[in-house]
Amino acid sequence: MQLPPPLVNCPGVSDVPVCVAHLWLAVASYVLLGLMLVLAVRHLLGQEPVRRPGGGMDGRAAHACLCLLIIGAYAIIIDEGGIGDGRLGCACGAWAVSLAIVVDDMRAYRPTGSGLKLWWVLAALVAVVSLPEAVYSAASGGASAFSVARIAASVLSILMGIVAFFQPSTPPGRFAGAATPNVAVGTSTSIGDALLPTAAVAAAARAAPAPPNGEASASFASRLFFSWSWPLLKLGASRPLEHSDTFELQPRDATAHHDSRLGAAWARQPLGRGVFLRAYHEAFGAWWWSTGVLQLLKDILTLLQPPLTKQIVDYLAANGRDRPYASALLCALGYFAVAVTQAVLQTQFNWRGRRLILWTQASVGQLVYRKALRLAHDERQTFGVGPIVSYMQVDSVKLANAAAFWLHDPWSCALIISVGTAQLYSYLGPSALVGVGSIVLALPAQRAIQRRLKKYNERGASRRARSRCCRGSNSYVPKAKPGAQQSFQRDSK
Repeated sequence: MQLPPPLVNCPGVSDVPVCVAHLWLAVASYVLLGLMLVLAVRHLLGQEPVRRPGGGMDGRAAHACLCLLIIGAYAIIIDEGGIGDGRLGCACGAWAVSLAIVVDDMRAYRPTGSGLKLWWVLAALVAVVSLPEAVYSAASGGASAFSVARIAASVLSILMGIVAFFQPSTPPGRFAGAATPNVAVGTSTSIGDALLPTAAVAAAARAAPAPPNGEASASFASRLFFSWSWPLLKLGASRPLEHSDTFELQPRDATAHHDSRLGAAWARQPLGRGVFLRAYHEAFGAWWWSTGVLQLLKDILTLLQPPLTKQIVDYLAANGRDRPYASALLCALGYFAVAVTQAVLQTQFNWRGRRLILWTQASVGQLVYRKALRLAHDERQTFGVGPIVSYMQVDSVKLANAAAFWLHDPWSCALIISVGTAQLYSYLGPSALVGVGSIVLALPAQRAIQRRLKKYNERGASRRARSRCCRGSNSYVPKAKPGAQQSFQRDSK
């Protein structure tokens, strides 16, 4: 069975292939229904009703009204002859479950969750690609209750997605900053230094709190384009920034939070047989895999660019005789959209990777430091302070860089090379294998050169160390004064 192409001609139009095939729209509807069921199960199992009377609706009433209107539009569609279309039934059921979640949030005075708003954004994207078919069907078949309801359902779904895309994730004024540990004020450590804040410092900190973190209450749009950082950038453009101008630290970015996560994961490892990377994956694996999804999407978009380029080149080579102008224009717009989306995904991947690096450095350094404090004095002297500091600073940075970026390179490079070679083979034939052969031959040569460079650097480092040692020993040899030799010769005569 051959699958239909994603884009087909719209009803009543023979040269404008901007409508999505029914099969792909049905698949998207089933996927959205499955995601909504997962959100409903998580809502029932993971949410506890926390009543906060007087907290306001925070837009949930508007969400409920839009859900009711969308359900009503789908009910009209089904009543007017769409009873046999399973896609419409899935969409109506998914929006009904969405309404139930919104009503439960209203009852418990909870803000709308990020998962539900993300589902609304995905449903809006599906509505965007299904809207042209509804519009062309209404234009070719005449306005009827069925066609008007289809357009209304798509428009309302798009409106709901826009609201969810720009609505703050947390209502303003309800964000609690990073939790600070309860410590005694005005105390000092056994070393004698006043490491804990004094009463005056604590009072000054309470009097001038740090500005709230803009990312904590940022919407999807603000997080996607980093507009939540605009006030700080604007202030930095007007004058030099001070420490008091920076945002307060979010609880999920605090060192104590990630230290407790990694420490708990390491404590669950078998005593004496624990694997640190397994504990690290247990603590930060979810973030690493979600970052890998961004890398996968970016690679998929990279692999979409050659087919689009070939379509445009074929159109130009045939002088527009093989396809209509609207189709070529659609390919050009698709290429532009792919490039913009790829740039956004790359930025988000780098942002999440840098965040994972900071989390790793903080948690690993803190874990090693606490372990070093528990060591006896003799064991600490035997092990050495230098290796402990190296674990905390050097090795933690190496692990952070490897986990955040380098571990994604093997599967990403293999995917790009294999699929890219298959694309070239379909375009050029056996001559496309020349590139793969050059890579196979270049990798061993590159590895041999790297080994020789490593040996050369090691020899150079040892020579520099010996020369520094010699210079240091020569500095202890007393040097003769400038006139000492002449005076010695005069005395000997």
